[in-house]
Amino acid sequence: MREAWRRRLVRGLQAWEIDRAVLYALLQRGWQFIAGGVTLLLVAACFDRRLQGYYYTVAGLLALQSFAELGLHAVIVYVTSHEWPRLGGIEPTETVTNSEPTAWHRTAAVWKYSLQWYTAVAAAFIVILGPIGAWFLDAGEVEPQVWRAPWWSGIVGTAGTLLLLPSVAVLEGCNQVAVVNGFRLGQAMAASFMVWAGILRGHGLWVLVWAIAARVGAELLLVAWRFRSFFVRLWRTPPLGFSWKRELWPLQWRVAVQTALSYFSVSYAVPVVFRVRGAVWAGRIGMTWAVLTTLQLAASAWVHTRAPELGGLLAEGRTADAYRLYRRILVRSLQFLAASGAAFVIVVVALELALPGEIADTPPNTVGALLARLSRRLLPWAPTLLLATGTLGYHLVSCAGVFVRIHKADPLLPVVVLHNLLLAVVLPPATWWGGVMGLAIAYAVVTWTVAVPGCWAMARRIGRSP
Repeated sequence: MREAWRRRLVRGLQAWEIDRAVLYALLQRGWQFIAGGVTLLLVAACFDRRLQGYYYTVAGLLALQSFAELGLHAVIVYVTSHEWPRLGGIEPTETVTNSEPTAWHRTAAVWKYSLQWYTAVAAAFIVILGPIGAWFLDAGEVEPQVWRAPWWSGIVGTAGTLLLLPSVAVLEGCNQVAVVNGFRLGQAMAASFMVWAGILRGHGLWVLVWAIAARVGAELLLVAWRFRSFFVRLWRTPPLGFSWKRELWPLQWRVAVQTALSYFSVSYAVPVVFRVRGAVWAGRIGMTWAVLTTLQLAASAWVHTRAPELGGLLAEGRTADAYRLYRRILVRSLQFLAASGAAFVIVVVALELALPGEIADTPPNTVGALLARLSRRLLPWAPTLLLATGTLGYHLVSCAGVFVRIHKADPLLPVVVLHNLLLAVVLPPATWWGGVMGLAIAYAVVTWTVAVPGCWAMARRIGRSP
């Protein structure tokens, strides 16, 4: 009986294109979704509306990390995915056989250059964003002593994640996505418990710092302990046979521009609402956006975790196999995001219908009062539906990016630049004119009329190329 159930489970996972890497990623996103629900309730119960607004605004400002990353993480994954089949094994328990020295030299070159790059970027992140964010937050409604120390600690911790990013990217490119996602699952669980404990003990914005600390600790364990022997060998390998200018820079600068501008698609809305409509509405859109972002990241697990495998198939000349696999995982990814997004909108509608009326901003004493309080901390159903629709479009654009980059090309730059610049220009006046409803309309319309058709037209052109 147990064996029969095991076989059914395996067949079900295979039917949905879920391998070990995707399973870990889905478990991580699933945990983040469940834990995110607990966090939403705790934030609604323990933070007043202004502090909730600052919580999501600080998180949105720290997301400016995407400007510092400049897309190099994704480029490292795609480039090393073409080298790892010739490394002959990187696990500490593996005996390295049939390895090609050239592949080790090239991988070492990519890793060492990226370490230098991110060291400079981490320093610039602290020096530039630290003062700018402090100025931005100082114009709000909360005393500086509430946010100043957590803000600067969060800046330093985020810089630490930048320093570890190239090492994690090399591991993902070497098809260690399952191991990396396993560590990330543990990191997500540890971060959740630290955040919950901090909220309950009244640590306020410091809980954001505890979450960043959990990520840094997990990645340090991964790099300095789990794959220590691999990185020691890379460190001792001379960086030869790789031209950054010729082989990587043509792709990197395009991805860098897109990654930096993606901030306007992913995290820009909360600071805009903070400045135009105040901390209370920023908290509402921040909480809603957190749920939709978690769903989109879970859906992306089907596609992004298979990028090294897709790149390896292309490197071996198995283009038809790569395209068939990509189509299957894309369909599953879209099915998941559409279904989960619809379910979230239904929950918001149910909360509004079942729990009408205003709830005083005081600690709740019953479950019903807590749910009613939560319904006033999320956006109304109409802007939530529009933002969910825009998120689905953004996910299609992200999947198109994976498709073109596994070919070590990226023609999406003009479309992505136009899309994000339009968002940067349109969202502030739309929010001023129509509040969060105006912002949601602008986000969905720009994404579906500019980004989705443009990016997929370019992706189809790459797929037809010889």
